[in-house]
Amino acid sequence: MYRTVLICLFTACLSPLFAEEPSLEAVRPHAIQVLQTELHNGDQWVKVHAAEMLLQMGYADGIEQEFRQELALHGEETKYRIGIRRVLVRTAMLPEKRQQWIDQIKTVFFDPNAPDRMTAIETLGKLHVPLADGEKTTVAQYAQAEQDPFAFWILAQNGSEEAVAELERMKESDDALLAFRASYCLKKLRPISEEEWLEADGLEQAKAALKSEDATERKEACQMLGRFGTADLRGLLVPRLKDTDPDVRIYAAGALLRIERRRDGGIGVLDWAVVFGYALGMLLIGWHYSRKTKTIDDYLLGGRDMKAWMVGLSLFATLLSTITYMAYPGEIIKHGPMIAAGLIGTPLVIWIVGWFLIPAFMKIRVTSANEILEMRMGPSVRLLGSFFFLALRLMWMAMIIYITTKAVLGPVLGLDPKYFPVVCFLLGAITVVYTSMGGLKAVILTDVIQTFILFFGAILSIVLITIHFGGFSWFPTHWEPHWDPPVFWFDSNARVTFAGAIMMGVFWQICTAGSDQMAVQRYLSTSSVKQARSAFTTSMGAGVLVQLLLALLGFALVSYFIANPQELADGMDIQADADQIFPQFIISSLPVGITGLVVAALLAAAMSSLSSGLNSAGTIITVDFLDRFGRKKLDEKYHIKRARAVSWVIGAAIVALSLLVGNVEGNLLEVINKVGNLLVAPLFLLFFMAMFVPFANTAGVWVGAVVSVAVAVGIAFYEWLGLSFIWIMPCSLIFGVVAGCLASLLTGGNKKWKED
Repeated sequence: MYRTVLICLFTACLSPLFAEEPSLEAVRPHAIQVLQTELHNGDQWVKVHAAEMLLQMGYADGIEQEFRQELALHGEETKYRIGIRRVLVRTAMLPEKRQQWIDQIKTVFFDPNAPDRMTAIETLGKLHVPLADGEKTTVAQYAQAEQDPFAFWILAQNGSEEAVAELERMKESDDALLAFRASYCLKKLRPISEEEWLEADGLEQAKAALKSEDATERKEACQMLGRFGTADLRGLLVPRLKDTDPDVRIYAAGALLRIERRRDGGIGVLDWAVVFGYALGMLLIGWHYSRKTKTIDDYLLGGRDMKAWMVGLSLFATLLSTITYMAYPGEIIKHGPMIAAGLIGTPLVIWIVGWFLIPAFMKIRVTSANEILEMRMGPSVRLLGSFFFLALRLMWMAMIIYITTKAVLGPVLGLDPKYFPVVCFLLGAITVVYTSMGGLKAVILTDVIQTFILFFGAILSIVLITIHFGGFSWFPTHWEPHWDPPVFWFDSNARVTFAGAIMMGVFWQICTAGSDQMAVQRYLSTSSVKQARSAFTTSMGAGVLVQLLLALLGFALVSYFIANPQELADGMDIQADADQIFPQFIISSLPVGITGLVVAALLAAAMSSLSSGLNSAGTIITVDFLDRFGRKKLDEKYHIKRARAVSWVIGAAIVALSLLVGNVEGNLLEVINKVGNLLVAPLFLLFFMAMFVPFANTAGVWVGAVVSVAVAVGIAFYEWLGLSFIWIMPCSLIFGVVAGCLASLLTGGNKKWKED
């Protein structure tokens, strides 16, 4: 009697779950419970499959502890020992820990007497482990001797076309098990697309397979529905949560959780209205200042009477692009807060730039910073500086357009990649229009507006996450296990250290402030050294504040998605896709209208940098090339017209380059330093030698520049001396200065220095 009552109550409670289209809120906890039940109570390999599904869906709590217990109890049992280590590889947060478990699996495979070599090589294939040349030879010998499809699979993953051909042959074998395994490996190597699946009537086949008596067919049907199924198909999968086969239950639960995570991107009408309103506002500002621009000095330098606080905010907004706006939280999420130590060097930067570099620039009333190079080092060094700056800024602006489109606008707006070139063009065109119309005054005013939008976007996101948690429980109270181990002093083997971050921050700020036309142009747009120094201090203060906000945002985002893994997109991993976490938060978690404001903030970060880059690059081309090598003196009206035309040419160039960017490895912060900041130190080297090394001569500066570029490229792309990206600027500057000084002395030094 009691059993009957309990069954009735249990059925009544769960009946909503088995409706044709159960709600996400009802399905999710039941699917998770199924996986956790199999994790704790299932047989050995069932536990492995349940653990892997929970990890894939972002529910990692307790799994490592569970399998460390399994390791202690069953760590030497044939075959299952491989499964235990397979799970521990997936739970490992740090690369070195992951490699330790992989090495243990390799040890089993490379033992010719091990009875579970096939299990080991299958697992190495599932983990996509790269093989060394010697390891490939051993695996190939084993594959031929044992005719093991899994061995050919991992060889194919490592680039062997012969292995693929061998799998194709095995797929046609009369041995049913061999053919099945080969087909499995080929499916993993060449996963079917959604279009191919639908064209092959995959949906109807999956529906039929769910009713099959063969558990393997039911499991595969759940997998395919998990990959391609839509929310209206949940009713087909929910009954499989009670399947007699535990693996079918696991894959049905995983499919339901995947479908929940697979949402269409896109924003609402109100959000679009906010974004279009922002773009229209920028264009109106450009149109307004176009009517007030009378001279080329007005256009390029804002009449040299811009307010210090506005110039400071403009300089800050210029140097904080969308890349930084996403890269900084992404760096905090993936690697931890060591990079934030760079802020400690701010007072030193303000002192060096404010009391040494700015006065040196303000003594000479120039338009292009590179004019200083010619006064001291001759025309060839000036042209070299112009080339460095243009190459630096063109690639930097191309990166901004590419990454803003691909990593922000694409996912947030739900755009098909085929439309990315169009979006790149529109983003570049709008920026070029208001920049070319209004000149530096329009650039600075829009930068100020964009600065406030940037702050608003970061603060709003932190506030919403705080409200979600009901307080500041998202703030970390310990060093997270997936962060890079904290290292305080310099260590060439460490990716980032606290001391290294301080060094990188100081060098970047000084090199940029002391050579970049975008920075120097803003000093020159003020009326005095005091005003220029005040502008730079304002810029640094804003930079410190926003970096602190972005670091806090990184902490908040990682806590939010750990607590709400269902809000991640299908296939997204918090650590592996750290740079995409902020855009994903915008898509999944912000209310209508607010999403548009934060998208506008990301656009603001991109457009402020683009507008300043366009204006500064246009100044260099106009003053250093067209004015210098032009044959006749132009009236002011035509001079301005030509400067605007230059902006359009630069805009077209960066849009074209943006379509070619994307092949540099590393997270966004590393890409910035490897490409966007590659020539920062070599450019500053020219100014340092010209202004602060009295015996420097033209030949010495050229030698120093060549050495500096070579060192920057060597560290960035070839990892000279095993150094990470944080050493690019310090090493390229120091080696360049030493080489330049020695070459100057060996070639006789500077004539004026000798006379003095």
